[in-house]
Amino acid sequence: MILITVPHAGSDPGRDEGARIFINHLERALEAANLEYETLLGTTSREVIDLNRAEAYGTEYYSNFISELPRTDVHIDLHSFFPSQDTTEHGYSLSDWGGGDIVLFDIPSVTDQSLLERFVDVFTEREVSYLLQPALFENFLTNVASALFDTPSVLIEINEEAGRDFDSVADAVVEALAGYSVESVEFEPVA
Repeated sequence: MILITVPHAGSDPGRDEGARIFINHLERALEAANLEYETLLGTTSREVIDLNRAEAYGTEYYSNFISELPRTDVHIDLHSFFPSQDTTEHGYSLSDWGGGDIVLFDIPSVTDQSLLERFVDVFTEREVSYLLQPALFENFLTNVASALFDTPSVLIEINEEAGRDFDSVADAVVEALAGYSVESVEFEPVA
């Protein structure tokens, strides 16, 4: 089973609007590929509590996340950004990220390298523009999935300006997952 977390799907301010839109495209592509998945949408504003930080421990969202992990083959932590001259709270350049449709975080000793390589191979083959972002350990959900549950996990940032290409990006994500997942199926793109 593929577990997708969208912790910043809650109300403004701080909502990942692109992730809220992209998840619909991704779910359609997963259904077309007959891949089992579960999506956990955050409902709380980031200003109240950031569900992708350790402060989320003990919340209902975290409890739901933990309860799904034992039956999860692959975890995707989905976020989005709008390219600008700003930097994130952890110093990542949104201008640099704007060079791709999707950003894949590479967290040392956390991100499953074979899963990351699978994404890179499929994105390269399908000509989906992507960036690899060396990252630290601030993203709580990927850390918990990988370190505590030994579940392959990757954090994805979708470029909100890539909206016109969301179907092709979703198809590429699903192709990567279908080729990696324990439950291998023949993949046919939606778009």
